[in-house]
Amino acid sequence: MSTALPGATYTIPPDGFARLDAIVGGETEPLWAFIVAMSGLGVTIEELFAMFDCTMEDGPMLGEWAVEYTGTFEPGASYDVTAEILALEEKRGRTGRFDLVRSRIDIAGVASCRFTYVLPRR
Repeated sequence: MSTALPGATYTIPPDGFARLDAIVGGETEPLWAFIVAMSGLGVTIEELFAMFDCTMEDGPMLGEWAVEYTGTFEPGASYDVTAEILALEEKRGRTGRFDLVRSRIDIAGVASCRFTYVLPRR
């Protein structure tokens, strides 16, 4: 299964690094990868989960995510984001059935992220 998502362009605010650094007080590069990736899907998180008949009330979770850098983020810069769903796997656990949705989100010139969402099924 490979399903492309619309993707979008995300611009980091010119003062974004200073504001986030003030909140976190440390390394923020991984947070920018997460923010840019999720903001550049071209769909909201609710719309993404709805593609799999899952609502926020169902309790979807981020199971894991990883990022591989090919560049660095810059304040005020715009980034083109492309995304695709790679796989949907049905699983069973102690608490019942759930689906794993695996995706890849590429931030042009900067990073490639992999997200796995856990969608509980009742």
